[in-house]
Amino acid sequence: MSSTGNVIDVEHHWIPANGPIRLDYDTDIVRLAFLNDPKLEPLDSPHWRIEFIQAFGITQTELDSLKDIKQDAEEIIERRRKTNPLLVTDLARKNG
Repeated sequence: MSSTGNVIDVEHHWIPANGPIRLDYDTDIVRLAFLNDPKLEPLDSPHWRIEFIQAFGITQTELDSLKDIKQDAEEIIERRRKTNPLLVTDLARKNG
């Protein structure tokens, strides 16, 4: 849970950054997508279940595609996964 009381999980797929996700750095990444981590399996304990969540940066162009319903979130993620299987956010990735 974030300090705002919002739950961060894959069901709450997108969180706006209200601008670039890193100050004082030229980046086109303006939003975060939350996904299940591709390498870490969930863990069950007697008291709770732990799921490992990964944040992946989304550009304004990708966000606009979502708003215009040209693509859904899964299409954007899967397209990026083809060249970036672990979905590591690259702050230098440009719109396009």
